[in-house]
Amino acid sequence: MWSVKKLAQNHICTTTTYSFISNGNMGFTVIFLLLTCVFAQREHTCENKPDIIHTFEEILTCKDKIFTSNFNKGMMDSTCSQPRDTVVPIISDEPGIQYIPSTVVVKKCAGACLHQLSCIPTEKKMVPFSVRRHREGESITCGTIYVEEHVRCKCNCRVMESHCIPEKQEYDRRACMCRCMNMDEKEECEKSGRLWDQKACKCQCIKEHDDCTTGHYWVPTLCRCMRMMDDDNNID
Repeated sequence: MWSVKKLAQNHICTTTTYSFISNGNMGFTVIFLLLTCVFAQREHTCENKPDIIHTFEEILTCKDKIFTSNFNKGMMDSTCSQPRDTVVPIISDEPGIQYIPSTVVVKKCAGACLHQLSCIPTEKKMVPFSVRRHREGESITCGTIYVEEHVRCKCNCRVMESHCIPEKQEYDRRACMCRCMNMDEKEECEKSGRLWDQKACKCQCIKEHDDCTTGHYWVPTLCRCMRMMDDDNNID
């Protein structure tokens, strides 16, 4: 049997808790979780991190009743339907500000969708939370913050046709993306050794700007410094 510290170092704080709760040992679960997180705090590993590798255990048939029931439940639970409880951080727009609590639980859209669709909210609302506001060297103040919560969800494209650049992009509904139409410019851009910006549908320099020497200026279309012309040589 692994030690508590070993379990903490292997990021199974949440997984182990669920395992013991399902067996009905609530008292031992609380003690175990506290000890695990104490050790893990020192290593900064007590986080709810997803497993990277999953072991597959094959069964004899997919028609097994228990398997079918568990499979259907898993599909329903993971599909985009209703907003679900999600822990979100409270972030201040002022530097040095800390809120207590630093996180709150709100409903957010999440879940699997077919093809290239994403689980996005179709209705939102702002939910109030009572918090304490603290800045080092100042007294604690109390007040209310408002956090966005999702009310209804649906599977839809995250990138919509309205996001496309007129006259430069066409909307691919099946792929949920904007595609550049000026592909001839892309070809010329890549031939010249520059970078093609797929989102803006325009050519960019490998480096945005170069410090030109005295008497020269930066030309974005050529991605290099050019010599300045005196007034006698300028063409109006």
